[in-house]
Amino acid sequence: MNGFKLLTIEYDGIYGIIVDYTSDSKVMNYLLKLEEGIDNLDYDVVVYSLEELIKWYDENIDKIRSNNYVFNFDSHLKNQNILKEIKGKLTKEDFIVAETKGTNKKLGEKLIFISHKSSDKKYSDALRVFLVGLGIPKNQLIYTSHPLHKIPMDAMLKRLKYPNYVKSVDIYS
Repeated sequence: MNGFKLLTIEYDGIYGIIVDYTSDSKVMNYLLKLEEGIDNLDYDVVVYSLEELIKWYDENIDKIRSNNYVFNFDSHLKNQNILKEIKGKLTKEDFIVAETKGTNKKLGEKLIFISHKSSDKKYSDALRVFLVGLGIPKNQLIYTSHPLHKIPMDAMLKRLKYPNYVKSVDIYS
């Protein structure tokens, strides 16, 4: 498996373990820039973010080990090793292949959020049909009354936990 694919598989776990331990703004910035680099297929941003996260682990692994409130030290050790493994496997070609295969998630794209009161459901349904007919991808449309367009809870939780990190604007009427 190439480094980029491994990174996309492991990213959420890496993110979760680090965020449970620290809210240090520099570390959070590296995690968020890493995600942006993945979304935008930006090799340089991904490599730089990985290097900084590896440095952070190298500097802090002993503190994590000796912290009486850390009960998942093995997960941090695994995280540190996975980051190093990914960086060692990562090549620019991985990003070109991902782009040509269309594996880029494009999570940074703008979202359309449709909210309505129950008596207006028929109008909202018509708006959803219109937008889908225009070619709006289903991952860019959030419409809670339709099973294909539910609220992406992972993105919502990230916005609640880090309110300064907002990639889209939600409009309510």
